[in-house]
Amino acid sequence: GDYQTVARVSGRYADPMIDKALSLNLSRIEELHQAGADGVINVMCHNCMLGTITASLSASMRRDMADLPIATLVSEGLQSTHNTNRIEAFIHQVHNHRNSGKAGKEDDK
Repeated sequence: GDYQTVARVSGRYADPMIDKALSLNLSRIEELHQAGADGVINVMCHNCMLGTITASLSASMRRDMADLPIATLVSEGLQSTHNTNRIEAFIHQVHNHRNSGKAGKEDDK
């Protein structure tokens, strides 16, 4: 989308002037929600500030997006059963969200 759309969406959660990449990341989650995604995975590398801030805002975003499942995974470049377990839990949340009737509904916010 254009800058005004990105600023409007991201501005609900953080000042768009803080970081353009953060604004784009937050706006992208909203874009996926509006496109009918049943869930979003925020993947970040270890100690990534952008991913950490997005993860901290995900509870607010989830609440505003009809409880859209949003999972944050940290990629450390190593094989990890921890991430496998998190992905399995996320898939379970997506199935529950889809079956709850909330998926694909527009929110009023």
